[in-house]
Amino acid sequence: MKTRTFLAFVAPSVAVMLVLIAVPLLAIGYLALHQSHVKTELVELTTEVPLFGTLTKKQTRTVPQPVLDEDGNAVVIWQYVGGRNLAKAADTKGLATSFGKLRDGESGLSQAYREFSNYDFWRA
Repeated sequence: MKTRTFLAFVAPSVAVMLVLIAVPLLAIGYLALHQSHVKTELVELTTEVPLFGTLTKKQTRTVPQPVLDEDGNAVVIWQYVGGRNLAKAADTKGLATSFGKLRDGESGLSQAYREFSNYDFWRA
């Protein structure tokens, strides 16, 4: 097979693999290391609540509202958090605790099999 023919057959599959595999993996890596949130400020909000007849009562509450930029869009703050998100998701202390508890007379492997074959584990 000629090199040109080989590349004509392989190039579309390589391009699709890059789009469907590599790009999402890079995006997940970026999102795992960065975190975003909308910048908010506390604002006092006064509302009138109708009572009986023509009587009303004024209520004042402090509520969070997003900070808007000059175009009227909410201000989004991106932060580099490093491995904090991954450490929270992994919960290494809880994982070590659950595997560290060996039942009486049971090996670690048989206990792990029992835990992973649990119906509630797979339902979750």
